[in-house]
Amino acid sequence: MYGTGDQVRRLADGSLQWIGRMDGQVKIRGVRVEPGEVEVALARYPKVRQCAVVAQEGAGREQRLVAYLSVFETPPPPAAELRRFLAERLPDPLIPSSFLFCSELPLTPTGKVDRLSLQTIAGTDRHIHELRETRPIDPIEARLALLWRKLLDTAAGVNDNFFALGGTSYTAVVLLARVAEELGITVPLIVFFSGPTIEQLAEELRRRGGLTREPALVTLRAEGSYPPLFCVPPAASMAVQFQALADLLGPDQPFYALQPAGLDGHEPPQKQVEDMAAHYIREIRTVQPAGPYFLGGRCFGGLVAFEMAQQLTAAGEHVALLAIFDTILLPEWVHRGVRPVGAGDPIWHAFLRVFHHLRQGRISLVARAAWAEANILVNPRFRHVRRALNAHLWARAQYVPRPYPGKITLFRSGSVDRIPDYQRAWAGLAAGGLEACVIPGSHHDLMTGKSLELLARHLQLCLERARSRSEERAA
Repeated sequence: MYGTGDQVRRLADGSLQWIGRMDGQVKIRGVRVEPGEVEVALARYPKVRQCAVVAQEGAGREQRLVAYLSVFETPPPPAAELRRFLAERLPDPLIPSSFLFCSELPLTPTGKVDRLSLQTIAGTDRHIHELRETRPIDPIEARLALLWRKLLDTAAGVNDNFFALGGTSYTAVVLLARVAEELGITVPLIVFFSGPTIEQLAEELRRRGGLTREPALVTLRAEGSYPPLFCVPPAASMAVQFQALADLLGPDQPFYALQPAGLDGHEPPQKQVEDMAAHYIREIRTVQPAGPYFLGGRCFGGLVAFEMAQQLTAAGEHVALLAIFDTILLPEWVHRGVRPVGAGDPIWHAFLRVFHHLRQGRISLVARAAWAEANILVNPRFRHVRRALNAHLWARAQYVPRPYPGKITLFRSGSVDRIPDYQRAWAGLAAGGLEACVIPGSHHDLMTGKSLELLARHLQLCLERARSRSEERAA
């Protein structure tokens, strides 16, 4: 009926397998981008003689736009000037994260730009002029500039935006961990989001000069006309992992994420799901004193969100939506058979027990994820995360959920179909009924790529229905 530009293959069962695009269209930060549009805008800059824009894999394995240019005169224009020029003509996702200058772009025998050869170009003039204008002014900025170059694989001026250069939430966490390791100063991630340049981060480091506390309630989107959505991350995880989901839900949906105690090393982690839930309820009431409440939680965070809904309902509050993102309930025989991981246990002892039960097929995906991340958790700078993970594994094994009087909305990944009683267990707890939605992909894919886009679309529909029911209830 219409052409989408997608190339697909029809399989034997009649389904379509997506292969790629027949044009140059790519997806950058969830937005479909045509690099040709960027090239047309960039060619209008007076000094640009030739240009080509391609998508390349950057930090965190995410796609980013890279512009290759040759200019009529040297020195080349600063990258910041090119970004300002494009920002007047293009939306933010279409602005390249890097600008590479070279004498000539490689051409094919027919005279077109050889895009396959672009990555082999030695961009000797890369950002040189810009760095002369915005060079570091002290050792702190110089150290930060070096860290940025290692993480982003590109030179940066002190006023360059970290995320505009291809940085992601993951690389931001790594950056701040290395800053804490090398400079001895911890900066909360939410602070870096509000000042993501070398100059701003350096000023923050000079001002602080010491360790700071991570907030328990992190604002990912404060604006919006709808009631806020509060989400709990997985075990020993940070709130910022929900940033992409908050962006996809749109500008009218306020979004807050909760962060467990103990990740900053200032206070011990909590060891009971009930205590975590009570702590989070006190935090969300600072933003929304009374219901209806819209709650969500992923993996271990789903259990905490479930307990929050229990406590709020017991207190006479209305929970309009309880969304569980791929939280697998442990059967009773697992509770009896697996010795809980003590908060004081050495992390390798915990992982060895996890591995033993994985081989027996008797452990939840929470522990599977912990085992997969063991190579990170043994790093000394993540000792606070390691301690929090131990505490959360302990809490996970100790918690036995009781029937919930309301409705539960379950988003489950397609990879957990082999667990027979997974959905049935949640249905047995939901006195108000269970609504289940299967999202293709693995447990870890749920917050990335196409799985995340599908999750966001279904969650938007669930939020709309929950708001309508809540309004009818109030009337």
